Amino acid sequence: MRESRSSPKHLDHGHGSLSRMNAHPAFPTHSKGRVFWGLAVLFLLLLFPFDTGHTEIAKALSDTCHGPLFALVAIGCLHHLKVAGKQTPTTPTLYLQTLLLTITLGILGEWAQYLFTTTRYAEAKDVLTDALGAVAGLSFHAQRELRMKLKPTLIRWIQLATGLSCLAIIVPVAWTSSFYVSRWQQAPELVTFNSTSGYHFLHAGNAKITREPAPILWSTTPDEPVLKITPQNNGRWAGVTFEEPLPDWSGYTDLIVELINPNDRPLELILRIDDQRHNQAFNDRFNKSLLIAPQKRSTIIIPISEISRAPALRRLDITAISKLVLFEDTEHNTLPFYLCALRLSKR
Repeated sequence: MRESRSSPKHLDHGHGSLSRMNAHPAFPTHSKGRVFWGLAVLFLLLLFPFDTGHTEIAKALSDTCHGPLFALVAIGCLHHLKVAGKQTPTTPTLYLQTLLLTITLGILGEWAQYLFTTTRYAEAKDVLTDALGAVAGLSFHAQRELRMKLKPTLIRWIQLATGLSCLAIIVPVAWTSSFYVSRWQQAPELVTFNSTSGYHFLHAGNAKITREPAPILWSTTPDEPVLKITPQNNGRWAGVTFEEPLPDWSGYTDLIVELINPNDRPLELILRIDDQRHNQAFNDRFNKSLLIAPQKRSTIIIPISEISRAPALRRLDITAISKLVLFEDTEHNTLPFYLCALRLSKR
């Protein structure tokens, strides 16, 4: 009778092992393979040459995708460490190890992009987005895994970490989107110089651009803001490139360019306009020479119909304008000039 009430020694040992298994459940062998291959696929996505286009919003969306991607990588790494560890570490240590491992993978991914691709570049901001994605993924996972074990105050801090990291991930897309909204709101002005957002898509080429008041002699209003373009490095084609202007010009009749030449000799500029179908051939776009008289403010009016007829073998698509370039086609040029206005008009 006494023996029947006592558990055999080997069963006691087995019961102890079962308790330890319940405390740290083991992953089956096939789960290890799934975790490994899942991580490998996610990591290889970083090297795949996705064509995200050449727009700023496409680039911002592409960069933002690092966040959710590395949230999945972090959760995968967490499970991998649970599978691979002979002794399960304490939860804070496990999550910290996972975060460090995920950030390391992010750095290695950027390095691999630099070495093995021609369309992707290593960028510190991508590593930051990777880290934010890892924090978001791990904190979200912790809420689900540990919600019955942690105090409500700690759960709220984890939820805050999830929310803030997700918000930080989407900020670049929201910020970039605001410039597109400004571009749409300021139409028919293609650029404005009251704030930097008014000419966000305008970039310098072999030149320095500064926003400043127009010279008093040629200003139309007190402190009229204009853009001064100063050639640098004696570079050829010094000027500005306007990426992603308002694309649809079909409702307008003219393009108006206002320029100031403060120099004591004439200034010759080239205006180039591309549409989205442009094949980079000289005769497949609009090219026009603009001769600006010395010490004068000039207004150039270009009919939209002239722009559309410019390509030799087709019509330029005035509903899909992609780029304007205004530059000096001379070598060793040092003459500055001012861009006062670039707008569309209706007669």
